[in-house]
Amino acid sequence: MPDLSHIRNINLELFPGMILGITGTRDSGLETLEMAVAGLLNHGGLGNNSGKIEGSIALNGIDITGKGVRAFRKAGGAYLGADRLGGNLAPELALSENLIIHAFRRNRRFVFLDLAALGSWQRKIMKKAGINRPVSDRADSFSGGMIQRILLAREFAEEPSLLVLSEAGSSLDEANLAKLAGELKALSRRGSSVLLFSTDADELKPLADEILWLGNGALNSTLTGALSSAINDAGELNEI
Repeated sequence: MPDLSHIRNINLELFPGMILGITGTRDSGLETLEMAVAGLLNHGGLGNNSGKIEGSIALNGIDITGKGVRAFRKAGGAYLGADRLGGNLAPELALSENLIIHAFRRNRRFVFLDLAALGSWQRKIMKKAGINRPVSDRADSFSGGMIQRILLAREFAEEPSLLVLSEAGSSLDEANLAKLAGELKALSRRGSSVLLFSTDADELKPLADEILWLGNGALNSTLTGALSSAINDAGELNEI
């Protein structure tokens, strides 16, 4: 489990319609910050360089600090983590079962087992993902690109106030990456905010309005143009 004390001196505010990208290595604090925002860490608040836990996280004016994923989603958040099979889907289950679990645990729209409504919702997700396969197939029988498109469609379907995506372009070809960029822009025009986490700064360039570099647990620079390709494997900026 990531240690929140590794995150320090971060003051981040997203405005409606803003698409912000944050890049760095996973162990530079990227994974920790991502999980903290999405409610996946039990600690309350963010850490500083003394190791003391302090700070808060709010969404739509609601304090969700340390209250978990359900509070994050109830406040209007949606989240897709980097671990596609395991963290976001149960690979041994049918895709339909994975989608039903999501509907009940997160959307809370299906209080009773309305099979017709669930079937319609699943078809909507598959159509949006551009995939024509039975949802009765096991989740791990789908390709990485298919899984990514299905999961993205699932989170977009929630019309969140804040969409948090990790490695959003993973396994997507050029056409689907361009489609994702269009969907993110459309979501932002409807007033939603988007927070993108990626170890590939160049992948963020067509998606984000602004890209920040996270190193050693702190936000250090705004990356533009060639600067975004100047991050070395240690998560540090090369001299250019």
